[in-house]
Amino acid sequence: IIWLRAEGKAFERRTPLTPADATALVGAGIKVFVERSAVRPYPDDDYAFAGCSLVDADSWETAPPDAFVLGLKELPESIQPLRHRHLYFAHAFKGQAGWQELLLRFRQGGGALYDLEYFVDGDGRRVAAFGHWAGFAGAAVASMAWCGRHSVERSDLAPLTAYPDKGALIESCRRQLDGCKSTPKVMIIGSAGRCGAGAAELFRELDLEVTLWDIEETRDGGPFEEILVHDVFVNCVFVSKPIP
Repeated sequence: IIWLRAEGKAFERRTPLTPADATALVGAGIKVFVERSAVRPYPDDDYAFAGCSLVDADSWETAPPDAFVLGLKELPESIQPLRHRHLYFAHAFKGQAGWQELLLRFRQGGGALYDLEYFVDGDGRRVAAFGHWAGFAGAAVASMAWCGRHSVERSDLAPLTAYPDKGALIESCRRQLDGCKSTPKVMIIGSAGRCGAGAAELFRELDLEVTLWDIEETRDGGPFEEILVHDVFVNCVFVSKPIP
């Protein structure tokens, strides 16, 4: 049994389970329960059509004991023991705030935590990672910020809002670029990674000139004066230890 939580974190609309994947699970004989949600990017009816059972939001605590409770972001704050097996990004194994209280809840309730951050393939690479789309979205915001400074009206970056899909975000960026007298030259450092590849995809969709740098180009350690001839600089370098 898989039980998909309804999640209501501000500015968060992602889901770990699409209707298409739910169809595959149901076809494999797995029971899928989906909590109703008004903010999830897919409507509830799509899950019902896939063969899922729709249930009330925030009802996962009443799920059968053998259910895997699936989500993305942290659970609502509580002191109640957790008796189910949970799959989500718990942010609990690197000393983050509240990790002791969270793990104590699992211990008290007899449940288990399967943190999506630690799901890896045979080569040790994460299989549940949003780096590509983080780079894509971050590059879009960088483009918007540049356009605000170089548009005819010269406006500040407006508050960010959600877009229904990738195409809508790209079209919005294109419209803003059309309001500028020129287009920016872009540099991405760390371009070979997930995040860098996502940023590069966005800029290519906008037909912008992009310089891609990774380990080979930065091996000498800098300083890199080439950065200064670009208008937008996107740093996608993975930092695993403190740096000056």
